[in-house]
Amino acid sequence: MTNKDIRVIRILSHKEIIINAGSKDGIKKETKFDILDSDGDPVKDLNGNILGALSSVKITIGVLELHDNFSIIGHTKQDTTISMTVPQINNFFPGNSTFRTTINNNTLNVDSNEIEPRVSESSSTQIKVGDKVIIH
Repeated sequence: MTNKDIRVIRILSHKEIIINAGSKDGIKKETKFDILDSDGDPVKDLNGNILGALSSVKITIGVLELHDNFSIIGHTKQDTTISMTVPQINNFFPGNSTFRTTINNNTLNVDSNEIEPRVSESSSTQIKVGDKVIIH
């Protein structure tokens, strides 16, 4: 995998963000990412001097679209199967029918002012451009 400094470089919507790493950096469709809270929890020495901060994870998300030099990441889709019995109507419904649907209602906690949508188409801190991203 890459040793590259991966960052959020663009927020497309409340469901999709772009990072500056892609297939040329060893990213694969199944790669998961942690977006870090850079402020974190301050660590102080006995004199009260801040030595640094413990980063916390804002969210863990996966690849939605993989490109050579960047990736679009967000919540990956989950298949949900809904089973229901439908009465036979003119031999159209066979009785017990299973319907399959894909849902993805999860949104990302992004700064709405930084959303730059496509032209064509677990911290409480909001995701912002420049946030550090690490491979999970």
